[in-house]
Amino acid sequence: PVSQTTIGAPPTTSLAPGAVDVYGTLQYNNNGVTLGVQQGLVRVRNGGVINSSSGAITDETISFQANLGGATLRVDAGGSATIEDLALAAAATNFHYLTGSGTLSITDDILLGADGGTLTNNRTASFTVADELSFNAANSAFVNNGILTVSDDVIASSNDFSLTNNLTLTISDDIILNASDGNIINNGTMDIPDDLNFNGDNNTVTNNSDLDMGDI
Repeated sequence: PVSQTTIGAPPTTSLAPGAVDVYGTLQYNNNGVTLGVQQGLVRVRNGGVINSSSGAITDETISFQANLGGATLRVDAGGSATIEDLALAAAATNFHYLTGSGTLSITDDILLGADGGTLTNNRTASFTVADELSFNAANSAFVNNGILTVSDDVIASSNDFSLTNNLTLTISDDIILNASDGNIINNGTMDIPDDLNFNGDNNTVTNNSDLDMGDI
């Protein structure tokens, strides 16, 4: 879009062109629908909601779609967003951010599909990814500066991936490194109660703080 899109009562402040500003309720009514972050910002304000109209709806996605540095999904205190997947699409080859202190629920995966794309969690509230954090493109990166739980696996399927934890990251199942030449850097607290599987070549794990591991 080339103009601001507002869901709910008119905003008291203007956002950049192309922003999606949710004051009311924005719902997914069909399977397989993607809300694309095209021009820099999707913001859910206090009292705003992004969700599905029915529990039977599947494949609801918010996707960063463009090579636009600083693009952000922000959920303010008192707002909430519930989606199945959060993705970096192939064109999102830049730096992208999660911010805010509202409720963010990802019921399936974070999918990093942009060569050279980085997703950084700067949220001040904790959140959980119910399934996987998946590196699906070369040179893709995830930086955690918040409190994050990944309830299943972290899977690296493409080379030269990077995972950096600067605060608290809990991975409830395995880290599976099917790719090569990747880096995992822990500068905070990282808990991996299950397996760390080195299936690729030349992958590096650097611990500069508190790393609690199960099996290697």
